[in-house]
Amino acid sequence: MSDVLDGFAQKARDHARVPMQWDSSSNAGFTTGSPWMRVNEDYETWNAAAELQDSSSVLAFYKSALKFRKDNPIFTYGEFRDISNDHPQVFGYIRALGDTKAIVLLNFKETPVVFDIGGVDRWNDYKLALANYEDVKGEIGPESMKLQAAGVVLRGYEGRVYLNK
Repeated sequence: MSDVLDGFAQKARDHARVPMQWDSSSNAGFTTGSPWMRVNEDYETWNAAAELQDSSSVLAFYKSALKFRKDNPIFTYGEFRDISNDHPQVFGYIRALGDTKAIVLLNFKETPVVFDIGGVDRWNDYKLALANYEDVKGEIGPESMKLQAAGVVLRGYEGRVYLNK
């Protein structure tokens, strides 16, 4: 994540205070007046209205992730067990509630990584339930794990949630 923040820091000092890019209209729909900070040049492409129309946008993913959390009590009430083992790149954990288990794997770097998920048994019982890469959605069982002998392959900034229900 630090590489992303470093990239932001090189371009400007006030990323949280730039005009919100609502749409592709003048001043990105932020104001009919003159904003005190300039609007990013990419506002015609990158704006909230465009995100609403794109089923693979960051906004669409966040909406699905919030709905997923709301629909699965395990993420509110379940027991938590860290399986990261101080990994420098991956945060992984297991949530458990009753007979339901969830495995969450998050790669926080841009480089791919093989993450050892030792100790997790019965992978055939797990289904990929949430992912931020479109090409893996709907995969089930060991095939969805992109397993190698050493563990699960996660691409740059890839996040996956598996459920056993």
